[in-house]
Amino acid sequence: MRSVRRDIEKPPGGWKYTVPETGALITGDFFEVLWRRVLAHRNANSLPIPDDYRTFLEDAACQETNPPGSQCGGWRGKRTAAGPIKHVMLSHIEKFLKTVWQSILDRKFVKREEALRRVEICLLCPLRTTMPGGCAGCYTMLGKAEKLLSKNGAIEIPTDGDGYKRDVCGACGCFIPLKVALDNSTLDKTEGNERPAYWENCWRNGK
Repeated sequence: MRSVRRDIEKPPGGWKYTVPETGALITGDFFEVLWRRVLAHRNANSLPIPDDYRTFLEDAACQETNPPGSQCGGWRGKRTAAGPIKHVMLSHIEKFLKTVWQSILDRKFVKREEALRRVEICLLCPLRTTMPGGCAGCYTMLGKAEKLLSKNGAIEIPTDGDGYKRDVCGACGCFIPLKVALDNSTLDKTEGNERPAYWENCWRNGK
């Protein structure tokens, strides 16, 4: 199965998928646009939408579109206490946005030395994954938060040997270069009683 890795560039000719039940060809400049249009088409035609339909559609659209290799790739399972997660869920995106917004409100950041120490732990984490694309609002809010950190210098996550930059926490969906700079009190506010299943050696577990 193939997954959409980064949805920030339009593949040549755009994304496309033919709905087998109706024969309709659905297109979109970005996968998220295609996804919404396919859902609307299926709802309009009273077609079922299984819980794992996005997983199926990513694979099917990657095959039919055949975009550049940087946009599609094999699944990278992200292990949590409940087992591997094949793609970022809406709950992860919600937690990510809450964290970014809380960082803008609180403006509480740890010293750079502590942030770099945390990064070293994150680089060893088996849950580390890539940024989900296609959400302009997420990137806009993220940019505002990153500006708050610019005076201390940007923290960069190096690209892995396979060419992918895994700069997202697979447990909570947060952007690692931002998360490592936040005070634990800010993160506690965003998590509330729904603490993610962090890696046992995560700095969020007091390591």
